[in-house]
Amino acid sequence: AEFAALDKGLRSPLPGQQCEAILMFEPLLQRGAQDPTLLNTALRKLADVFQTSNNLSRYCVVQVLLKSAANIAEVRNGREFLKRTVVVLSSFDTVARSLTLRLLGA
Repeated sequence: AEFAALDKGLRSPLPGQQCEAILMFEPLLQRGAQDPTLLNTALRKLADVFQTSNNLSRYCVVQVLLKSAANIAEVRNGREFLKRTVVVLSSFDTVARSLTLRLLGA
């Protein structure tokens, strides 16, 4: 139920609503320590957003992951997360590349 509401916000054409939906992932990531499936699903969704969205959304993803870094240690599919995010490093957009490096350094 929560993912449906968040997914709707992520698909919004308005950048502010997208960023708001991304920021709502922080409590999910904090609860993910007790539920690894929830954690992996949330991270996969954030990686998809990071790969396909604009720089404002990427910045919001980086902020959420930086705040939840301690809870992300339990990730089972880290390789999948990396595959989806490292693609942005080949972008011609220097801001997108720097956000990717910041994300990977977190």
